[in-house]
Amino acid sequence: MNPDIFGNLATSLNVVMLIPQVVRTWKTKQTRDLSFATLIIFLIACILWVLYGIAKHALPVIIANSIVGIFNLALIIIKLTNPED
Repeated sequence: MNPDIFGNLATSLNVVMLIPQVVRTWKTKQTRDLSFATLIIFLIACILWVLYGIAKHALPVIIANSIVGIFNLALIIIKLTNPED
């Protein structure tokens, strides 16, 4: 079995995993249960993965973590622009 199947599946799931949270947070504007520290750490991790992908010329890593980083940044912006409940 080709191990790239696992990598491609994991990458796809990483990209999709934040969509439900972003949509729910956008609709409800409720951010109380989102940990700001976790969001910041996750954003930093995405940035580091993108830099790693650039250094290794790994386009899937760059694309996936860029998208996940954008979703995470959207959550941070929503959290910062909406007062806590």
